[in-house]
Amino acid sequence: MKFIIAMIPILFLSGCFKKEDATTNNKHTHTFDSYSYDKDYHYHVCKDCNGIVDKEEHQYDEGVVSKEATLDAEGEKTFKCSICGYEYTSSIPKLKESYTLRFLDWNGDLLEETTVKCGEDAFVTADPQYEGMEFKCWDKDITNVKSDMDVYAIYGWAVDFYDYDGTLYNSQVVCNGESAVMPETPKRSGYRFDKWDKSLNNIVRKTEINAEYIKQYKVSFLNCDGSVYQTVYVDEGDSMVPIDGPKRTGYTFVGWEGSLEDIYANVSITPKYEIKVCKVDFKIGYNLVETQYVSYGQSATEPASIYVDWKAKHCFKIESWKTDYSQITQDTTIQAKDYHIITDTPVIYVDTTEIEKGKDKAVVNVYIFGPINAFGINFELSYNSDLIISNDSVTINTNFTVGRNAAAGYNVDNKNDKITFSWIEGNGKTIAADTYVKVMSLSFSIDSKLQSGLYEINLNNALDKTYLVNDDLVTINPEIVSGGIKIN
Repeated sequence: MKFIIAMIPILFLSGCFKKEDATTNNKHTHTFDSYSYDKDYHYHVCKDCNGIVDKEEHQYDEGVVSKEATLDAEGEKTFKCSICGYEYTSSIPKLKESYTLRFLDWNGDLLEETTVKCGEDAFVTADPQYEGMEFKCWDKDITNVKSDMDVYAIYGWAVDFYDYDGTLYNSQVVCNGESAVMPETPKRSGYRFDKWDKSLNNIVRKTEINAEYIKQYKVSFLNCDGSVYQTVYVDEGDSMVPIDGPKRTGYTFVGWEGSLEDIYANVSITPKYEIKVCKVDFKIGYNLVETQYVSYGQSATEPASIYVDWKAKHCFKIESWKTDYSQITQDTTIQAKDYHIITDTPVIYVDTTEIEKGKDKAVVNVYIFGPINAFGINFELSYNSDLIISNDSVTINTNFTVGRNAAAGYNVDNKNDKITFSWIEGNGKTIAADTYVKVMSLSFSIDSKLQSGLYEINLNNALDKTYLVNDDLVTINPEIVSGGIKIN
């Protein structure tokens, strides 16, 4: 029986520890939820062993007055622990009719003592002074007095801020070792405030601080009409990145006119634009008749009234177009409205050849489209005076130079910028509908100085200059299409 009783304390004590694993020798880890507390402490209680850990005194906030004290009754103030949330309430003594305030110098010397009625503000006549320093304030609030207080004078260093012209801009009294408050940024016409010339931190003596400025110049970015689009101020000698330009209907902004480098004066910068170019496609169904590039707001030029479908080997006669092509403001497709295939009248057609600027030669061909059984062909071409051609630069199709009764001739008249061609054939030459033949090729020399553009080669539409003779020896006036050389 004595043995059993002796074991009880041992068993009780062993209950404070979690049984360890014999193989892993793991130590016990406490587990717990929220804090537990009493009036003095808060702590955690382990859920497994009931051990107490993390015990410490409460840490209270400044308290909240839940009931104001009066002359007749005490007040109440509630304090709350910021760790565990425990609260307690203490009483606030009843107010007195009046209170004593002692105003003391930094070293405890009495400067003034006064009695203040409850709830009133104290009035002080003392003028605290300390050699080299300025009186800053009292260390306690002396308004709405409701307690006896010892109030100490606080001194600091005078910190004076001066503008560029020496005028006092701001004045402060700063406690020893503390920092002055940054004043509002001063302004100066034509300049940008840069900085104050001394540190505002760790003030340990009377300090004068001066404003420093940087000279600036005005950069005026203008609209196309001369009005101001945007103004930017730039530090003297600096450069700036160009801003985005103003929008202008029908134009593309391409940059600014004027230097933005090393600015030492007020400058005005004007915008540069390129007029927008719109693509205009004239079509017959899916067939492209002609592409033109037209400046914004301008009109396209009506294409030739005859369009050659080289694949089908016939010509279309175009009478009108479906859409107005004046004042073009966007890429546009214009479809032919009234048109038909020419089946009863021959066509004399002159190429429009495109070459790149710098090329020194360009070849232009002349074709005839049927139907006709031709016994004679005659036409006259006039060409731009900037183009150069010689007799040995003309090639006649052998179909018009070989034959029992064939006779063909041409003449280059550079003085008048003309070429004439004539041919007769005793047996005639049949050019069926949906068929064409090349009559001649003209090789022009191109001056490298010529500007881009169209240099025309035109058929003379006079009845006695351009005509065909059929097998009844009747003169036929053909449809004509003039061409030229386009330098891109």
